[in-house]
Order: sequence, then C-alpha cells, then structure tokens
Amino acid sequence: MIESRIKQIEKRYQELSERLNHPEAFHNISEIQKTAKEHFDLDEVVRKIKLYQDAVRQKEEAILLAAGPDTSIKSLAQVEILELEKRLFEVEKELKILLLPKDPNGERNAIVEIRAGTGGEEAKLFVADLFRMYSRYIEKKHGKRKL
Repeated sequence: MIESRIKQIEKRYQELSERLNHPEAFHNISEIQKTAKEHFDLDEVVRKIKLYQDAVRQKEEAILLAAGPDTSIKSLAQVEILELEKRLFEVEKELKILLLPKDPNGERNAIVEIRAGTGGEEAKLFVADLFRMYSRYIEKKHGKRKL
C-alpha cells in the first residue's frame, strides 16, 4: 500500500514540476499559486521518499555484500544492515506521518479564550497553568509567541 502511494506522490510531484516549468503556466496567476503551494507541500514528502529509497537500496547492497565469501566484509555488511534497518524504521515512521491526509482547516488561525469559571482561586490557578502550558507549546512549536 505504501509503495503505491509513494508512486502516486512521485508522479503528482513530477506533473507539478513540469507545470511550474512550462512558460504558459504563468498566464493564470491563481492557477500557478495553487500549483506552487501543492508542489511545496509535496516537497518534504518527496525528500523523505528519496531518503527511504536510498536506505532500501543501501540495505540491498549490504545484503549482497553479507552473502559474499570474505568474512571481514561480511561482518561490516551485517553491522551496516543493522544500522540501515534502524534508519529505515525511522524514515518509514516519518513517511507514514507525512502520508496522512491533511486537515483542510489545519493551517487556519484560531482564537482560543481561556477563562476561569466558578471555583474561585483554584479555578484561576488552573487557568493560569493551562495558559502557561499552551503558550509554551506554541512557543516551542513555532519558535516565537503567537499570543
């Protein structure tokens, strides 16, 4: 399943690249903006796909080396296979996350209001803690305060 999805994404990325490189594409600004945004969104996925494919290729080469007669190369290849399996696991995990469907409202802004309800001083303390946690999360995720 993941292989077919990868092929679809690579094909779509190639189509978008060709569309962006075509001189007639610049006659319709709104269309070129949509195409450029989709191309940009797929760029990170395509880079991870390339890393994944490189790791698979390197693992296959290491397996061939491990099957050879030379014992010193065999041991080096087996160590490399273990390292590549770890890298493949990590890249595949990241790739699966990138392949999840995007939320259409995910990039929109939101207004969040945090207020203390009934409960007096404890409610105020809880809201202060909640605000601090949320603002630190935003700061960590975006590198600056957006509040």
